[in-house]
Amino acid sequence: MRVIGDRQPCFIVCDSPDVHSAASAGADAVIDADPQEAVKAGLLLGVRIDASDEPLAGAADFLLLGDGEITNRPFIEMCARLGLPTFMGTGGSSLKEVTRAVGWFQLAFRQGEIAAPPRRRLKLAGESLLVLLHGSLLETPGDADHGLRAMQRMHEQSLMPVGFEDRSAGAQVAPLAVASGAIAVIRKLDESFAAMAAAVRRAETILGQSRKQPSRGEEAVAVKLRRRVVLARDLDAGHTLTRQDLDFAQPAACDGEFAPYHVDEIIGRALLRAMQAGDAVSAETLTGQAPEPPPWFSPRPPREAPKDEHA
Repeated sequence: MRVIGDRQPCFIVCDSPDVHSAASAGADAVIDADPQEAVKAGLLLGVRIDASDEPLAGAADFLLLGDGEITNRPFIEMCARLGLPTFMGTGGSSLKEVTRAVGWFQLAFRQGEIAAPPRRRLKLAGESLLVLLHGSLLETPGDADHGLRAMQRMHEQSLMPVGFEDRSAGAQVAPLAVASGAIAVIRKLDESFAAMAAAVRRAETILGQSRKQPSRGEEAVAVKLRRRVVLARDLDAGHTLTRQDLDFAQPAACDGEFAPYHVDEIIGRALLRAMQAGDAVSAETLTGQAPEPPPWFSPRPPREAPKDEHA
């Protein structure tokens, strides 16, 4: 089963019944291309496509509601009761109209009798079956007509996932939409579709995961760039270290050496042996033990240290 939503690959839909061309251009699914239909039936593309395929002859995997149906409450409620993942076009609509339509869909979906589809090959992450589609109604929208920041606003207000209906002339807008949070992109099959699909996949690779961690290969570079604590001058054994005795040098600390954030733990401790300028300071070269960090230590320190209850 294909799952679409956050942390999933962007769902790329080709608005064309030409299964073979859509698949070769990088689409995940196709929909009926008749612009006069209020609702279009969508079908997932499999790994293998036979010449006898008729993509819209069987039961649909998802629905696409046209932009003009945003105020058609009976129609929206009827589609919600079908129990299929549904993409709702919002072109030319205000945020108030969008949230109202979402309410109609959700109420019908939760309270009505769902006509269970004969198959379910597509699943939306979360509890809803609805995806809002942002996009301009203009046939050839200009750069200022896309308003991609509105997608985040729609998501915040409706709590629904948001996709992008791409009517632009080139392949540059869809990757920006994905970077702005679009979980799906729908576009007619044209000469730029394949380039658009490839650009979306590259954008996903560039965006990566939400975790902040070193990428592959960064660890070795970080070791070269970071610093360790070293002596600023020659010192005899037994010398009690002060801040003026210490310096920081590359590469990073290793094998028990101290990093610069340990400097306060080093000051006031004595050397166990004579050392030269540039020598790395480690636990083995100092007397005593490093004090434990306070229990409230965190990347964001408190405004004041907590009071000692036993004082």
